[in-house]
Order: sequence, then C-alpha cells, then structure tokens
Amino acid sequence: REPLGFRMTWNDGIHIEPLDVREHAALSADLPYGDRVEIALKGAPPEGMTLDELAVYLDVSNVKSLSASLSRDRRFHSDDNRWTMRLSY
Repeated sequence: REPLGFRMTWNDGIHIEPLDVREHAALSADLPYGDRVEIALKGAPPEGMTLDELAVYLDVSNVKSLSASLSRDRRFHSDDNRWTMRLSY
C-alpha cells in the first residue's frame, strides 16, 4: 500500500485533502530505505546516483545498511556504482 495521510487546514472553514507521506520531508524520513531511494531516484538525473550521493541525500549514516537494502530490493539496479530504477521488477 502507498503511504497516505490527510492534511487538514482551518483557514476559511475546515479543508481536508489527501497527502502522500512520501512527498513530505519529515514524514518520509520514517519510510524504509527502498521507498526513500525510489523517491530520490525519481528526481535524479537519468544516470542515477552513487551510493554515497544517496546516503548524503537521505541523511543516512550507515552506508553498509543502505547498500544491503538496495542490493536486496528488485526495484533498483547498480551499474558502475550508480543506482537507478529498474524498468520492470
């Protein structure tokens, strides 16, 4: 399931709108590495990102754990130390 929340604002009455928590910086910090990397790579250049670039972008201190997660996740592919999304998985 995709992470979903609701945003409520009380400006002129109450407004409720859906919110994908993956698009919210603070809320997405609790997502698994794979989901966070998917978000990062969707905004990355076509050649992808290196493991170090991903670790810095995601503020991950345990690079070995990030590498292990990406290696197990079928959504990602590494070529010449650059991680990209697989076309199909």
